Amino acid sequence: MKNRFFQIAGAAALAAGLLVGQNAGTTNPAPHDRGQWVINRATKALNLTSDQQTKLQEIITGFHTASQPLHQKLKADEAALMTAAKTNPGQINAAAAVVGADLTSLTAARAQAFSNFYAILTPAQQQQVDSAGHMMLFGGGHRGFGRGR
Repeated sequence: MKNRFFQIAGAAALAAGLLVGQNAGTTNPAPHDRGQWVINRATKALNLTSDQQTKLQEIITGFHTASQPLHQKLKADEAALMTAAKTNPGQINAAAAVVGADLTSLTAARAQAFSNFYAILTPAQQQQVDSAGHMMLFGGGHRGFGRGR
């Protein structure tokens, strides 16, 4: 009797965990909404004008357009690196160098987007961004402008 009770309770707990787990990811904005999230956050933090918001939207769209092929290349090159690690260890360094070059390209694209954004700010807004340090204002963390890879 006790075992049956614990089996039912355990199954119920597992089912509840699965249901909660399915909803856990819904707090992050969808990829197409992230640009608007950045604009809303920057507007709130820096009191952006409508002209600045429009320019920021253009910068974000340009960054996403330019970085999409870079992300696809990185994904393929990371897969090649893992294949080399499994089947041809002698090629690991060469494959890792290609992944490193991909990451360098993405980092440069992020830095360029940030530079474009910084250029549309007033000196007072630039000072606010400068005082935020490496964390920026947009959730980019240590990678700066954008949401990472």
